[in-house]
Amino acid sequence: MHERVNVIVSYLYDTVRGPGNPFHYQAVSCHAVDRAAVMPSSRVAVFGDGPIGLLLLQVCKAAGANVTVVGANRFRLDAAARLGADHTIDMRTTQDVRKALADAGPPPQIVFEASGNIQAVNTSIACAGLGGRVVLVGLTGGKFAAVNVDTVVLEEIEIVGIVSALQPHWRAATAMLASGKLQSIVTHRCAGATWLIAGCR
Repeated sequence: MHERVNVIVSYLYDTVRGPGNPFHYQAVSCHAVDRAAVMPSSRVAVFGDGPIGLLLLQVCKAAGANVTVVGANRFRLDAAARLGADHTIDMRTTQDVRKALADAGPPPQIVFEASGNIQAVNTSIACAGLGGRVVLVGLTGGKFAAVNVDTVVLEEIEIVGIVSALQPHWRAATAMLASGKLQSIVTHRCAGATWLIAGCR
């Protein structure tokens, strides 16, 4: 562990007085949305209602997209709705996610897989519209996902992987934070002992 580290000062952000978000995740989300080429009126689905999923939602909405968040935690899905999601889908109560997305409108042109669940990889591919783009952001912890190659080929699906962020995305994240376009996803602040004993959502 290093005692000192060199950091470009323009990448720093006051998270005490600022909105209190995981800044690295915000930069990763900016990178993912950039690679996905999200545009105004893009139809987007985000699989995963964790920190990156909720940040992806906000960056996509800032780009003018129509966004559906798919998750399995009602508390987080309610947060997604408050943060501007056009639709939310609870996988625990939905038997057919693809049909639920179809009920919400035309198939998404861009699908972000941010849950890290290997089963969600093929679901993301199956839910993308013809010629759509699937952006893999979530890590699976070394698990392998069996991809339905026929669907990828026949539907002309593009699969993109995202890791970390580049300098322009750190700058974009800083600008979003400074402009107030990003709402906080922090719901609780707990002392270490409190978290260990009682836990925080």
